Amino acid sequence: MKFHEVDMEGRFWVQRVTSNPTWHESYAGRLIYNTSDGKFYKSGSAAWEEMPTGDADNFLKSNAADTHSGTITPNADNTINLGSGALRYATIYAVNFEGIVTTATYADLAEKFTTKEEYPEGTILKISESEDYDLEACQNYTDDFVGIVSKNPGFIMNNESPGQLVGLIGRIPIRVIGPVRKSQKIIVNENGCGIAVDFRSGYIAISLESNPDENEKLVMCFVK
Repeated sequence: MKFHEVDMEGRFWVQRVTSNPTWHESYAGRLIYNTSDGKFYKSGSAAWEEMPTGDADNFLKSNAADTHSGTITPNADNTINLGSGALRYATIYAVNFEGIVTTATYADLAEKFTTKEEYPEGTILKISESEDYDLEACQNYTDDFVGIVSKNPGFIMNNESPGQLVGLIGRIPIRVIGPVRKSQKIIVNENGCGIAVDFRSGYIAISLESNPDENEKLVMCFVK
């Protein structure tokens, strides 16, 4: 039986074999090198487990410290995928992204603005005259509408800036008082809420659903 010493913050012994011995629980913690296939194996909980190498499909590990430097590139342009439609990564974090985005889970285009106070989702906002913040709630149908407080935008501009997310265009829930029919126009009422009307001038959005409730509620609308 041959052993080879490997210096890994102390001494670690690797057994060299021509074929993997029948696994036994007494082999726990043992590392072997199979000269027949040129692979390393470690003793798992119930079997020998192949250890990944630089050419193995499972070399990318989530439990390993990131020690690489420089640029990681594929061996050919536009030929290698990261994940698949069936097996996807949960979240990818990066500072910059350059490429083509073909889908978005949510609907509206939003931007960060400072506001007079923390407004609830669907509040209709206008430019504030105060120098201390950008926007405040609309109070009258003549107010210059800017956007709607958004909870789940499809794309966020100025994401690192302070303030609330304000939807500028797309499908956005709006706080509406009184009954509304699908395709009715929404105009500003007061306290950041809207009401549904049949005339066309001065509207800020178009209702995408009907709701007979007389009280305030969120109504999905199209803002353009």
